[in-house]
Amino acid sequence: MDLNIHVHECGPVPGQHSLYALLENIMATLQDLQTKVDAQSTQLAALRTYVTGIETQVRALASGEVLSATVQAKVDALVASIDANSAAIAAAGDGDITT
Repeated sequence: MDLNIHVHECGPVPGQHSLYALLENIMATLQDLQTKVDAQSTQLAALRTYVTGIETQVRALASGEVLSATVQAKVDALVASIDANSAAIAAAGDGDITT
């Protein structure tokens, strides 16, 4: 589809921007939006790769793969930290200003 726009100006009305300047502003805004969309697309592709890697690891764990003692210790420490944080969050919301 071809779209041809011809703008004939006689000069801007005092106090108003010319039509050409407005069109340039619109095109610059569209380019800024396209740049942001492109950046988001790149980030989404990286996120897909990251999530796919996690999914692969979870599937490997679900298949009966045994964790090494070092990895299991790290998992246990993380679970303990999560439990401690959950308790602290619950205590912070109990209305008792002494805790």
